[in-house]
Amino acid sequence: TKEEAGCEGTEGDGASYRALSALEARLDHLREEKRRRLHVLSQCTEYIAELRHKLKIPDEQHPDLPSPEKDLSQQVLVIYHTEIERLEALKSDRISELIPETRSRVAALAAELHVSAAELAAAVSSDGGDEEQQLYDLEAEERRLRERQATTVKLFALLSKREDVLQQRAEMRASANDPNRLLAKGAGVARRLLQEERLRTTIEKDLPRMNKRLREMTAAWEEEHAGE
Repeated sequence: TKEEAGCEGTEGDGASYRALSALEARLDHLREEKRRRLHVLSQCTEYIAELRHKLKIPDEQHPDLPSPEKDLSQQVLVIYHTEIERLEALKSDRISELIPETRSRVAALAAELHVSAAELAAAVSSDGGDEEQQLYDLEAEERRLRERQATTVKLFALLSKREDVLQQRAEMRASANDPNRLLAKGAGVARRLLQEERLRTTIEKDLPRMNKRLREMTAAWEEEHAGE
């Protein structure tokens, strides 16, 4: 009957919808798994590069690792983790060499950043005791100081850029107060006025943005290093 045919059609449409929903859910799951594996392999790649650098392993001794962009299989994850285990074993074997090397890098960073001896002593363990803990503390302090170094570089770069803008503004104001500029004639005058207007627009836009960013960076710095 027509009623039965209609019911069958509705049931068929419902089954198709459920199947499509299941496929979409499966696709979302696969996309999320792809993102997860790319993130894991990205972290593994960074850690492997760090270990190879610290261990000073020649390039020709590096085993080839498959590219995550071409292969995200479970086997690739195993290959990366196997390489990490190999490097960590080498690190453990050479720990007595790595401790003074890392301590030297930390001391150089501390001197560059004017870190007090008391602050440095509080962050890293002294000579003696468990070597793995010593190296762990030193590497953690090196990472912390390198992050501070990067922040300092950004801060001073922004300060330098701001000083350039302020200098340009001062020169523009001095030029605007020059009475001789009103007596000048020719195409060069129009070109100079256009350049001044462009510079004025740039200053009005960039300077407030720089000041805001500097206040944010300074506040974050003070909060992070309060009490030091």
